[in-house]
Amino acid sequence: MPFINSVFLSATFDDLAEERKAAIDTFVSIGLLPFSMELFSADYRDKQEYIQKLIIEADFFMLIIGGKYGNYLPDKKISFTEWEYDTASHYKKKIFAFIPSDLDSIPSAKTDKNPEKKHQLEEFIKKVQAIPLTCQYDYNNIAAFKESMLKSFTIYSYNDKKQSDYCGVWVSNIDEVVSDDNQKFPNKSDEWTFYGRDKHIYGTIKRLRPKDKKSFRAWNFIGMEFGEQLYIAFTENDLTRKSAGIVMLEKDRTGDGEMSGFYYGFSKIDSKRRPIPIPIKLKRMKNL
Repeated sequence: MPFINSVFLSATFDDLAEERKAAIDTFVSIGLLPFSMELFSADYRDKQEYIQKLIIEADFFMLIIGGKYGNYLPDKKISFTEWEYDTASHYKKKIFAFIPSDLDSIPSAKTDKNPEKKHQLEEFIKKVQAIPLTCQYDYNNIAAFKESMLKSFTIYSYNDKKQSDYCGVWVSNIDEVVSDDNQKFPNKSDEWTFYGRDKHIYGTIKRLRPKDKKSFRAWNFIGMEFGEQLYIAFTENDLTRKSAGIVMLEKDRTGDGEMSGFYYGFSKIDSKRRPIPIPIKLKRMKNL
């Protein structure tokens, strides 16, 4: 796999849930590491600072606009989405934007009823249309949207970088977990093979425990160091074609070959539709 750039995904959440998932799946499948709002803090001020850091760190910025302008920042009448776009512009990021070809074709439940927000959305679209890498998409056609994304992004190689410190074989363990709303997740163990260069990694995972066809696992993943953490995202499962989610790990700073953190599955959400963090540990078994 050629490897790797990171991309910040900016889009309103509820009305663009399918598009966000399609974008994340596409990014990971072509070797782009997505930064997305699923990981952000619930505290708006902390959230804003964290978003800014992610945008600065990312190689690319991708914007998806739907039928809603989005939530305002706490102290300004500008949406998080437009503020993120302005931030990416300020830091001169390469911006890819996708706007609906026909706003009137979007279901009314997924559009703004507030006249002020509707006007702001229209003005935001006009602003975005001025940049070079803007594509129109059919809101009701996810397959065409993913194809358009594939045409828009190019994979960059990092072959001139030194081998990643994480290259090797690791074994992960997830103990049995019961979430706050009593969802139960059984214990699991997987073998991870890490490849990569510099701060960027990719690799494969195979299931060690439990060994049964129902839980068969053959994932690919990509990731990178971000601050004091290792951030990993998964492609679809080779058999079930379901998305796996992401893992945030504390980097191995002590040299003992162990990392711990949390796994967030895209399908593992609580009753309030928040991602459920599941504790995970990785231990290095051998170097490559």
